[in-house]
Amino acid sequence: MSVVVGVGGGDVAVEDDTAGRRADGDVVTVALQAASEASRPTYRSYLNKAVAVWGSRRLDEVLPDEVRDFLGRVQATAVARRSNAGGTTAIRNAYQALSFLYRYAVQRGFLGEQQVVLRLVEMPRRQPSRRHAVNPELISQIFRVARETGVDPELDVLLLRFHLETAARTCGALALRVRDLDVDQSLVQLWEKGGTRRWQPVSPTLMGHLLDHARRRGARDDGDKVFRRLDRAPMTRKRYESLWGRLRGRLESVRVMHISTHWLRHTTVTWVERNFGYAVARAYAGHAVSHFGKYGSTHAYVKAGVEEIAAALQALTGERHPLAPPSDSATAVEGVSAAVGLHRVVDGAVERVELREWLRAEDARTAGLKSLSEWVLALYEEAGRIGRPRPGRDELVGITGASVYAVRAAQRKVAGLLRRRAQDELAVRIRRLYEEAEAAGMPRPNRGALAEATGATVSAVRGALARLGMPVREREQDARHRDLVGRIRRLCREAELAGMPRPGRAALMRATGESAHAVKLAQADIRACGGVWAD
Repeated sequence: MSVVVGVGGGDVAVEDDTAGRRADGDVVTVALQAASEASRPTYRSYLNKAVAVWGSRRLDEVLPDEVRDFLGRVQATAVARRSNAGGTTAIRNAYQALSFLYRYAVQRGFLGEQQVVLRLVEMPRRQPSRRHAVNPELISQIFRVARETGVDPELDVLLLRFHLETAARTCGALALRVRDLDVDQSLVQLWEKGGTRRWQPVSPTLMGHLLDHARRRGARDDGDKVFRRLDRAPMTRKRYESLWGRLRGRLESVRVMHISTHWLRHTTVTWVERNFGYAVARAYAGHAVSHFGKYGSTHAYVKAGVEEIAAALQALTGERHPLAPPSDSATAVEGVSAAVGLHRVVDGAVERVELREWLRAEDARTAGLKSLSEWVLALYEEAGRIGRPRPGRDELVGITGASVYAVRAAQRKVAGLLRRRAQDELAVRIRRLYEEAEAAGMPRPNRGALAEATGATVSAVRGALARLGMPVREREQDARHRDLVGRIRRLCREAELAGMPRPGRAALMRATGESAHAVKLAQADIRACGGVWAD
Protein backbone atom coordinates (compact mmCIF):
# COMPACT_ATOMS: atom_id res chain seq x y z
CA MET A 1 0.00 0.00 0.00
CA SER A 2 1.14 3.58 -0.58
CA VAL A 3 -0.20 7.00 0.23
CA VAL A 4 -1.31 9.12 -2.71
CA VAL A 5 -1.13 12.89 -2.42
CA GLY A 6 -4.69 13.55 -3.58
CA VAL A 7 -6.04 14.71 -6.85
CA GLY A 8 -7.60 17.91 -5.75
CA GLY A 9 -9.47 19.53 -2.93
CA GLY A 10 -6.79 18.60 -0.42
CA ASP A 11 -7.48 14.85 -0.49
CA VAL A 12 -4.76 12.45 0.49
CA ALA A 13 -5.94 8.91 -0.13
CA VAL A 14 -4.58 5.40 0.24
CA GLU A 15 -3.97 3.35 -2.87
CA ASP A 16 -3.72 -0.44 -2.84
CA ASP A 17 -1.07 -1.30 -5.43
CA THR A 18 -2.14 -4.94 -5.61
CA ALA A 19 -5.80 -4.16 -6.17
CA GLY A 20 -5.07 -1.23 -8.46
CA ARG A 21 -7.69 0.95 -6.84
CA ARG A 22 -7.85 3.68 -4.21
CA ALA A 23 -9.13 2.89 -0.71
CA ASP A 24 -11.98 4.92 0.76
CA GLY A 25 -11.35 7.77 3.15
CA ASP A 26 -9.36 10.99 3.32
CA VAL A 27 -6.06 10.15 4.98
CA VAL A 28 -5.33 13.81 5.81
CA THR A 29 -8.59 14.10 7.69
CA VAL A 30 -8.02 10.81 9.49
CA ALA A 31 -4.38 11.63 10.24
CA LEU A 32 -5.24 15.08 11.58
CA GLN A 33 -7.63 13.49 14.04
CA ALA A 34 -4.61 11.80 15.58
CA ALA A 35 -2.76 15.12 15.90
CA SER A 36 -2.94 17.25 19.02
CA GLU A 37 -5.53 19.97 19.14
CA ALA A 38 -2.87 22.67 19.21
CA SER A 39 -1.00 21.32 16.17
CA ARG A 40 -4.00 20.38 14.01
CA PRO A 41 -4.68 23.82 12.40
CA THR A 42 -1.02 24.30 11.50
CA TYR A 43 -0.64 20.79 10.07
CA ARG A 44 -3.83 21.16 8.00
CA SER A 45 -2.63 24.40 6.42
CA TYR A 46 0.72 23.05 5.25
CA LEU A 47 -0.58 19.63 4.18
CA ASN A 48 -3.13 21.34 1.94
CA LYS A 49 -0.28 23.31 0.39
CA ALA A 50 1.62 20.07 -0.23
CA VAL A 51 -1.46 18.61 -1.95
CA ALA A 52 -1.69 21.67 -4.19
CA VAL A 53 1.96 21.29 -5.23
CA TRP A 54 2.31 17.51 -5.59
CA GLY A 55 -1.19 16.66 -6.78
CA SER A 56 -1.86 12.94 -7.17
CA ARG A 57 1.74 11.80 -6.72
CA ARG A 58 2.50 9.13 -4.13
CA LEU A 59 4.56 10.01 -1.07
CA ASP A 60 7.17 7.39 -1.91
CA GLU A 61 7.61 9.04 -5.33
CA VAL A 62 8.43 12.50 -3.93
CA LEU A 63 12.16 13.25 -4.21
CA PRO A 64 14.31 15.10 -1.63
CA ASP A 65 14.87 18.02 -4.02
CA GLU A 66 11.12 18.35 -4.45
CA VAL A 67 10.69 18.55 -0.67
CA ARG A 68 13.36 21.27 -0.54
CA ASP A 69 11.63 23.16 -3.37
CA PHE A 70 8.33 22.90 -1.48
CA LEU A 71 9.94 24.29 1.68
CA GLY A 72 11.46 27.12 -0.35
CA ARG A 73 8.03 27.95 -1.78
CA VAL A 74 6.57 27.97 1.73
CA GLN A 75 9.27 30.41 2.82
CA ALA A 76 8.67 32.69 -0.17
CA THR A 77 4.91 32.83 0.41
CA ALA A 78 5.03 33.12 4.21
CA VAL A 79 2.91 35.92 5.65
CA ALA A 80 5.15 38.71 7.02
CA ARG A 81 3.81 39.23 10.54
CA ARG A 82 5.28 41.53 13.18
CA SER A 83 7.43 38.67 14.51
CA ASN A 84 8.54 37.57 11.03
CA ALA A 85 12.00 35.96 10.98
CA GLY A 86 12.42 35.66 7.22
CA GLY A 87 10.07 32.70 6.84
CA THR A 88 12.21 30.29 8.88
CA THR A 89 9.32 29.55 11.25
CA ALA A 90 7.06 28.71 8.30
CA ILE A 91 9.69 26.30 6.94
CA ARG A 92 9.95 24.51 10.28
CA ASN A 93 6.15 24.26 10.57
CA ALA A 94 5.90 22.84 7.05
CA TYR A 95 8.66 20.33 7.78
CA GLN A 96 6.93 19.22 10.99
CA ALA A 97 3.60 18.84 9.13
CA LEU A 98 5.23 16.61 6.50
CA SER A 99 7.04 14.67 9.20
CA PHE A 100 3.72 14.08 10.94
CA LEU A 101 2.11 12.79 7.72
CA TYR A 102 5.03 10.45 6.93
CA ARG A 103 5.07 9.21 10.52
CA TYR A 104 1.36 8.47 10.33
CA ALA A 105 1.83 6.62 7.01
CA VAL A 106 4.58 4.47 8.52
CA GLN A 107 2.51 3.67 11.61
CA ARG A 108 -0.43 2.58 9.43
CA GLY A 109 1.84 0.42 7.28
CA PHE A 110 1.39 2.49 4.11
CA LEU A 111 5.13 3.21 3.87
CA GLY A 112 8.29 1.59 5.11
CA GLU A 113 10.90 3.40 7.19
CA GLN A 114 13.30 3.46 4.25
CA GLN A 115 10.70 5.16 2.03
CA VAL A 116 10.48 8.27 4.22
CA VAL A 117 12.15 10.90 2.07
CA LEU A 118 12.46 13.35 4.96
CA ARG A 119 15.39 11.31 6.24
CA LEU A 120 17.41 12.91 3.43
CA VAL A 121 16.19 16.47 4.08
CA GLU A 122 17.73 18.34 6.99
CA MET A 123 15.42 19.94 9.53
CA PRO A 124 15.77 23.76 9.24
CA ARG A 125 17.50 25.28 12.23
CA ARG A 126 15.53 27.33 14.70
CA GLN A 127 16.48 30.99 14.78
CA PRO A 128 17.77 32.25 18.15
CA SER A 129 15.12 34.02 20.20
CA ARG A 130 15.23 37.80 20.13
CA ARG A 131 13.41 38.09 23.43
CA HIS A 132 15.26 39.32 26.50
CA ALA A 133 14.61 41.01 29.83
CA VAL A 134 12.80 44.35 29.55
CA ASN A 135 14.45 47.33 31.24
CA PRO A 136 12.69 48.78 34.31
CA GLU A 137 11.83 52.12 32.71
CA LEU A 138 9.96 50.45 29.85
CA ILE A 139 8.10 48.14 32.27
CA SER A 140 6.92 51.21 34.18
CA GLN A 141 5.72 52.79 30.92
CA ILE A 142 3.87 49.61 29.95
CA PHE A 143 1.99 49.60 33.26
CA ARG A 144 1.27 53.32 33.00
CA VAL A 145 -0.28 53.01 29.52
CA ALA A 146 -2.23 49.89 30.56
CA ARG A 147 -3.85 51.61 33.53
CA GLU A 148 -4.53 54.92 31.74
CA THR A 149 -6.02 53.56 28.49
CA GLY A 150 -8.50 50.92 27.39
CA VAL A 151 -12.00 50.05 28.54
CA ASP A 152 -10.89 47.63 31.28
CA PRO A 153 -7.62 48.83 32.85
CA GLU A 154 -8.27 46.77 35.99
CA LEU A 155 -8.06 43.50 34.05
CA ASP A 156 -5.06 44.69 32.01
CA VAL A 157 -3.00 45.77 35.02
CA LEU A 158 -3.91 42.66 37.03
CA LEU A 159 -2.97 40.47 34.08
CA LEU A 160 0.42 42.17 33.62
CA ARG A 161 1.11 41.93 37.34
CA PHE A 162 0.24 38.23 37.29
CA HIS A 163 2.66 37.47 34.44
CA LEU A 164 5.48 39.62 35.81
CA GLU A 165 5.20 38.08 39.28
CA THR A 166 4.69 34.42 38.28
CA ALA A 167 6.57 34.31 34.93
CA ALA A 168 3.62 32.23 33.68
CA ARG A 169 2.87 31.57 30.04
CA THR A 170 -0.32 32.99 28.53
CA CYS A 171 -1.94 29.54 28.53
CA GLY A 172 -1.38 29.39 32.29
CA ALA A 173 -3.39 32.56 32.85
CA LEU A 174 -6.16 31.53 30.44
CA ALA A 175 -6.58 28.15 32.18
CA LEU A 176 -6.47 29.52 35.74
CA ARG A 177 -9.61 28.55 37.70
CA VAL A 178 -10.88 29.37 41.17
CA ARG A 179 -9.98 25.89 42.41
CA ASP A 180 -6.36 26.57 41.36
CA LEU A 181 -5.99 29.29 44.02
CA ASP A 182 -4.57 28.11 47.35
CA VAL A 183 -5.18 31.11 49.59
CA ASP A 184 -3.63 29.67 52.77
CA GLN A 185 -0.24 28.99 51.14
CA SER A 186 -0.44 31.76 48.51
CA LEU A 187 -0.02 29.31 45.63
CA VAL A 188 -1.61 29.18 42.18
CA GLN A 189 -1.76 26.01 40.10
CA LEU A 190 -0.63 26.68 36.53
CA TRP A 191 -1.75 24.42 33.69
CA GLU A 192 0.61 25.01 30.81
CA LYS A 193 1.77 23.48 27.52
CA GLY A 194 2.14 19.76 27.19
CA GLY A 195 -0.47 19.15 29.89
CA THR A 196 2.03 20.04 32.61
CA ARG A 197 0.92 21.58 35.87
CA ARG A 198 2.83 23.14 38.75
CA TRP A 199 2.22 25.14 41.90
CA GLN A 200 3.65 28.65 41.71
CA PRO A 201 3.95 30.98 44.73
CA VAL A 202 2.34 34.44 44.47
CA SER A 203 2.33 37.36 46.85
CA PRO A 204 -0.59 37.64 49.31
CA THR A 205 -1.49 40.96 47.65
CA LEU A 206 -1.84 39.37 44.23
CA MET A 207 -3.76 36.41 45.66
CA GLY A 208 -6.27 38.76 47.29
CA HIS A 209 -6.84 40.69 44.07
CA LEU A 210 -7.23 37.52 42.01
CA LEU A 211 -9.98 36.27 44.33
CA ASP A 212 -11.66 39.66 44.49
CA HIS A 213 -11.54 40.06 40.70
CA ALA A 214 -13.02 36.60 40.10
CA ARG A 215 -15.86 37.01 42.60
CA ARG A 216 -16.85 40.51 41.51
CA ARG A 217 -17.02 39.33 37.90
CA GLY A 218 -19.24 36.33 38.37
CA ALA A 219 -16.99 33.38 39.25
CA ARG A 220 -19.15 31.27 41.58
CA ASP A 221 -18.02 27.66 41.13
CA ASP A 222 -14.58 26.17 41.64
CA GLY A 223 -14.33 25.38 37.94
CA ASP A 224 -14.93 28.99 36.82
CA LYS A 225 -12.08 30.91 35.22
CA VAL A 226 -10.38 33.64 37.26
CA PHE A 227 -9.63 36.29 34.64
CA ARG A 228 -12.91 37.68 33.33
CA ARG A 229 -14.05 40.59 31.16
CA LEU A 230 -16.40 43.40 32.12
CA ASP A 231 -19.35 41.40 30.76
CA ARG A 232 -18.32 38.62 33.22
CA ALA A 233 -17.36 36.25 30.42
CA PRO A 234 -14.02 34.41 30.72
CA MET A 235 -11.09 36.18 29.11
CA THR A 236 -9.81 34.79 25.80
CA ARG A 237 -6.52 35.06 23.94
CA LYS A 238 -7.89 38.07 22.06
CA ARG A 239 -7.46 40.08 25.25
CA TYR A 240 -3.69 39.81 24.88
CA GLU A 241 -3.88 40.89 21.25
CA SER A 242 -5.92 43.99 22.04
CA LEU A 243 -3.76 44.88 25.06
CA TRP A 244 -0.43 44.69 23.23
CA GLY A 245 -1.93 46.30 20.13
CA ARG A 246 -2.83 49.29 22.28
CA LEU A 247 0.62 49.33 23.88
CA ARG A 248 2.34 49.16 20.50
CA GLY A 249 0.29 52.13 19.34
CA ARG A 250 1.48 54.29 22.26
CA LEU A 251 5.00 53.04 23.05
CA GLU A 252 7.52 53.09 20.22
CA SER A 253 9.88 50.61 21.89
CA VAL A 254 7.09 48.05 22.30
CA ARG A 255 6.20 48.40 18.62
CA VAL A 256 9.76 48.28 17.25
CA MET A 257 10.96 45.38 19.44
CA HIS A 258 7.64 43.45 19.07
CA ILE A 259 7.36 43.07 22.85
CA SER A 260 4.67 40.65 24.04
CA THR A 261 3.60 38.92 27.25
CA HIS A 262 6.40 36.36 26.93
CA TRP A 263 8.97 39.16 27.36
CA LEU A 264 7.68 39.62 30.93
CA ARG A 265 8.51 35.97 31.55
CA HIS A 266 12.05 36.60 30.30
CA THR A 267 12.34 39.64 32.57
CA THR A 268 11.34 37.84 35.78
CA VAL A 269 13.28 34.65 35.11
CA THR A 270 16.41 36.67 34.26
CA TRP A 271 16.14 38.58 37.54
CA VAL A 272 15.68 35.36 39.52
CA GLU A 273 18.68 33.73 37.82
CA ARG A 274 20.94 36.71 38.51
CA ASN A 275 20.02 36.81 42.20
CA PHE A 276 19.18 33.21 43.15
CA GLY A 277 20.98 31.00 40.65
CA TYR A 278 20.13 28.75 37.73
CA ALA A 279 18.30 25.98 39.60
CA VAL A 280 15.82 28.40 41.20
CA ALA A 281 15.28 30.21 37.90
CA ARG A 282 14.58 26.92 36.13
CA ALA A 283 12.01 25.94 38.75
CA TYR A 284 10.52 29.46 38.77
CA ALA A 285 9.94 29.22 35.00
CA GLY A 286 8.58 25.68 35.19
CA HIS A 287 11.10 24.33 32.70
CA ALA A 288 11.55 20.58 32.43
CA VAL A 289 14.65 19.05 33.97
CA SER A 290 16.92 17.56 31.34
CA HIS A 291 18.55 14.27 32.31
CA PHE A 292 21.26 14.63 29.70
CA GLY A 293 23.63 17.35 28.60
CA LYS A 294 26.98 18.86 29.37
CA TYR A 295 26.22 18.95 33.12
CA GLY A 296 25.91 15.17 33.36
CA SER A 297 23.67 13.33 35.78
CA THR A 298 24.10 15.98 38.50
CA HIS A 299 22.00 18.34 36.39
CA ALA A 300 18.93 16.20 37.09
CA TYR A 301 19.50 16.29 40.85
CA VAL A 302 19.99 20.05 41.19
CA LYS A 303 16.38 21.07 41.71
CA ALA A 304 14.81 23.96 43.60
CA GLY A 305 11.81 23.44 45.84
CA VAL A 306 8.76 25.61 46.27
CA GLU A 307 10.31 27.19 49.38
CA GLU A 308 13.23 28.53 47.33
CA ILE A 309 10.84 29.84 44.69
CA ALA A 310 8.84 31.54 47.45
CA ALA A 311 12.03 33.14 48.79
CA ALA A 312 12.82 34.54 45.32
CA LEU A 313 9.25 35.85 44.98
CA GLN A 314 9.50 37.43 48.43
CA ALA A 315 12.61 39.33 47.36
CA LEU A 316 10.96 40.34 44.09
CA THR A 317 7.80 41.78 45.64
CA GLY A 318 9.02 42.82 49.08
CA GLU A 319 6.12 40.95 50.72
CA ARG A 320 6.44 38.11 53.17
CA HIS A 321 5.41 34.74 51.78
CA PRO A 322 4.14 31.99 54.11
CA LEU A 323 6.31 29.30 52.47
CA ALA A 324 9.59 31.23 52.43
CA PRO A 325 12.18 30.04 55.00
CA PRO A 326 12.57 32.35 58.02
CA SER A 327 16.18 33.12 57.06
CA ASP A 328 14.96 34.50 53.78
CA SER A 329 12.39 36.82 55.30
CA ALA A 330 11.62 40.25 53.95
CA THR A 331 14.02 41.82 56.44
CA ALA A 332 16.84 39.51 55.37
CA VAL A 333 16.42 40.39 51.70
CA GLU A 334 15.83 44.07 52.32
CA GLY A 335 17.81 45.99 49.74
CA VAL A 336 17.54 43.35 47.03
CA SER A 337 15.93 45.32 44.24
CA ALA A 338 13.06 44.04 42.14
CA ALA A 339 11.67 44.63 38.70
CA VAL A 340 9.90 47.97 38.78
CA GLY A 341 6.42 48.63 37.56
CA LEU A 342 4.48 46.12 39.63
CA HIS A 343 1.05 47.59 40.30
CA ARG A 344 -2.09 46.45 42.05
CA VAL A 345 -5.75 47.40 41.91
CA VAL A 346 -7.24 48.54 45.20
CA ASP A 347 -10.98 49.22 45.33
CA GLY A 348 -11.06 49.98 41.63
CA ALA A 349 -8.17 52.44 41.77
CA VAL A 350 -4.63 51.74 40.71
CA GLU A 351 -1.97 51.95 43.39
CA ARG A 352 1.75 51.69 42.68
CA VAL A 353 3.72 49.30 44.85
CA GLU A 354 6.87 51.08 46.00
CA LEU A 355 9.71 48.93 44.71
CA ARG A 356 13.26 49.99 44.02
CA GLU A 357 14.76 49.88 40.59
CA TRP A 358 16.15 46.63 39.27
CA LEU A 359 19.61 47.16 37.82
CA ARG A 360 20.63 50.66 38.86
CA ALA A 361 19.53 52.66 41.88
CA GLU A 362 17.84 56.01 41.22
CA ASP A 363 19.81 57.60 44.05
CA ALA A 364 23.03 57.18 42.07
CA ARG A 365 21.76 59.46 39.31
CA THR A 366 20.22 62.02 41.63
CA ALA A 367 23.52 62.26 43.50
CA GLY A 368 25.28 63.27 40.27
CA LEU A 369 27.01 59.91 39.78
CA LYS A 370 26.98 58.47 36.29
CA SER A 371 26.95 54.79 37.23
CA LEU A 372 26.67 52.35 40.09
CA SER A 373 30.43 51.65 39.91
CA GLU A 374 31.15 55.32 40.66
CA TRP A 375 28.85 55.10 43.68
CA VAL A 376 30.67 51.98 44.96
CA LEU A 377 34.03 53.70 44.44
CA ALA A 378 32.82 56.73 46.39
CA LEU A 379 31.69 54.48 49.26
CA TYR A 380 35.10 52.75 49.26
CA GLU A 381 36.90 56.10 49.40
CA GLU A 382 34.64 57.38 52.16
CA ALA A 383 35.35 54.25 54.22
CA GLY A 384 39.09 54.77 53.72
CA ARG A 385 38.92 58.43 54.84
CA ILE A 386 37.19 57.58 58.13
CA GLY A 387 39.38 54.54 58.77
CA ARG A 388 36.69 51.88 58.37
CA PRO A 389 36.83 48.67 56.29
CA ARG A 390 35.25 48.75 52.88
CA PRO A 391 31.55 47.82 52.83
CA GLY A 392 30.79 44.26 51.73
CA ARG A 393 28.44 43.17 49.00
CA ASP A 394 25.39 42.77 51.23
CA GLU A 395 25.96 46.21 52.73
CA LEU A 396 26.35 47.74 49.26
CA VAL A 397 23.07 46.16 48.18
CA GLY A 398 21.32 47.68 51.18
CA ILE A 399 22.85 51.14 50.62
CA THR A 400 22.39 51.43 46.86
CA GLY A 401 19.19 49.44 46.43
CA ALA A 402 20.71 47.71 43.40
CA SER A 403 20.56 43.97 42.75
CA VAL A 404 23.23 41.53 43.85
CA TYR A 405 24.16 40.99 40.20
CA ALA A 406 24.60 44.72 39.53
CA VAL A 407 26.65 45.25 42.71
CA ARG A 408 28.89 42.29 41.84
CA ALA A 409 29.57 43.73 38.37
CA ALA A 410 30.30 47.17 39.86
CA GLN A 411 32.70 45.64 42.39
CA ARG A 412 34.62 43.89 39.60
CA LYS A 413 34.93 47.14 37.71
CA VAL A 414 36.01 49.12 40.77
CA ALA A 415 38.56 46.43 41.66
CA GLY A 416 40.14 46.75 38.23
CA LEU A 417 40.19 50.53 38.55
CA LEU A 418 41.80 50.40 41.99
CA ARG A 419 44.34 47.86 40.75
CA ARG A 420 45.38 50.13 37.88
CA ARG A 421 45.50 53.11 40.26
CA ALA A 422 47.75 51.16 42.66
CA GLN A 423 50.06 50.20 39.78
CA ASP A 424 50.35 53.85 38.72
CA GLU A 425 51.15 54.92 42.28
CA LEU A 426 53.77 52.16 42.60
CA ALA A 427 55.33 53.19 39.31
CA VAL A 428 55.62 56.81 40.57
CA ARG A 429 57.30 55.62 43.80
CA ILE A 430 59.75 53.44 41.88
CA ARG A 431 60.60 56.33 39.56
CA ARG A 432 61.29 58.49 42.61
CA LEU A 433 63.58 55.79 44.09
CA TYR A 434 65.46 55.58 40.79
CA GLU A 435 65.93 59.36 40.74
CA GLU A 436 67.19 59.37 44.35
CA ALA A 437 69.66 56.57 43.58
CA GLU A 438 70.99 58.40 40.51
CA ALA A 439 71.30 61.66 42.46
CA ALA A 440 73.37 59.83 45.10
CA GLY A 441 75.57 58.24 42.46
CA MET A 442 74.41 54.74 43.33
CA PRO A 443 73.12 51.96 41.04
CA ARG A 444 69.40 51.47 40.67
CA PRO A 445 67.89 49.09 43.23
CA ASN A 446 66.84 45.65 42.00
CA ARG A 447 63.34 44.16 42.26
CA GLY A 448 63.88 42.70 45.72
CA ALA A 449 65.09 46.02 47.09
CA LEU A 450 62.20 47.85 45.44
CA ALA A 451 59.70 45.38 46.90
CA GLU A 452 61.20 45.86 50.38
CA ALA A 453 61.26 49.66 50.06
CA THR A 454 57.70 50.00 48.72
CA GLY A 455 56.04 47.15 50.64
CA ALA A 456 54.73 45.71 47.38
CA THR A 457 55.11 42.18 46.06
CA VAL A 458 57.82 41.28 43.56
CA SER A 459 55.11 40.55 40.98
CA ALA A 460 53.62 44.03 41.47
CA VAL A 461 57.08 45.59 41.17
CA ARG A 462 57.66 43.66 37.94
CA GLY A 463 54.40 45.04 36.51
CA ALA A 464 55.27 48.59 37.56
CA LEU A 465 58.72 48.29 35.98
CA ALA A 466 57.08 47.10 32.76
CA ARG A 467 54.85 50.18 32.80
CA LEU A 468 57.84 52.44 33.37
CA GLY A 469 59.83 50.82 30.60
CA MET A 470 57.01 50.68 28.06
CA PRO A 471 58.28 52.09 24.71
CA VAL A 472 56.30 54.55 22.61
CA ARG A 473 55.22 51.87 20.15
CA GLU A 474 53.69 49.73 22.91
CA ARG A 475 51.84 52.74 24.31
CA GLU A 476 50.40 53.40 20.86
CA GLN A 477 49.35 49.75 20.56
CA ASP A 478 47.68 49.94 23.98
CA ALA A 479 45.67 53.01 22.92
CA ARG A 480 44.71 51.28 19.66
CA HIS A 481 43.52 48.23 21.61
CA ARG A 482 41.34 50.38 23.89
CA ASP A 483 39.86 52.10 20.85
CA LEU A 484 39.08 48.71 19.25
CA VAL A 485 37.37 47.54 22.45
CA GLY A 486 35.15 50.61 22.40
CA ARG A 487 34.26 50.13 18.72
CA ILE A 488 33.33 46.47 19.24
CA ARG A 489 31.12 47.39 22.20
CA ARG A 490 29.30 49.98 20.11
CA LEU A 491 28.74 47.50 17.28
CA CYS A 492 27.34 44.90 19.70
CA ARG A 493 25.04 47.46 21.32
CA GLU A 494 23.71 48.57 17.91
CA ALA A 495 23.05 44.95 16.92
CA GLU A 496 21.16 44.17 20.14
CA LEU A 497 19.09 47.34 19.91
CA ALA A 498 18.16 46.33 16.34
CA GLY A 499 17.07 42.90 17.59
CA MET A 500 19.92 41.11 15.81
CA PRO A 501 22.53 38.71 17.21
CA ARG A 502 25.92 40.10 18.14
CA PRO A 503 28.34 40.12 15.20
CA GLY A 504 30.90 37.34 15.04
CA ARG A 505 34.65 37.67 14.75
CA ALA A 506 34.65 37.73 10.95
CA ALA A 507 31.99 40.46 10.85
CA LEU A 508 33.92 42.51 13.42
CA MET A 509 37.10 42.17 11.35
CA ARG A 510 35.29 43.54 8.29
CA ALA A 511 33.68 46.37 10.26
CA THR A 512 36.83 47.49 12.08
CA GLY A 513 39.52 46.59 9.55
CA GLU A 514 41.59 44.92 12.29
CA SER A 515 43.25 41.52 12.29
CA ALA A 516 41.70 38.37 13.74
CA HIS A 517 44.26 38.40 16.56
CA ALA A 518 43.45 41.99 17.54
CA VAL A 519 39.70 41.31 17.50
CA LYS A 520 40.19 38.14 19.54
CA LEU A 521 42.17 40.02 22.20
CA ALA A 522 39.54 42.78 22.32
CA GLN A 523 36.73 40.22 22.75
CA ALA A 524 38.64 38.54 25.58
CA ASP A 525 39.12 41.91 27.27
CA ILE A 526 35.38 42.65 26.96
CA ARG A 527 34.43 39.29 28.49
CA ALA A 528 36.88 39.82 31.35
CA CYS A 529 35.26 43.19 32.10
CA GLY A 530 31.74 41.79 32.28
CA GLY A 531 30.49 41.83 28.69
CA VAL A 532 29.71 44.49 26.08
CA TRP A 533 27.41 46.38 28.43
CA ALA A 534 30.17 47.10 30.90
CA ASP A 535 30.85 50.84 31.17
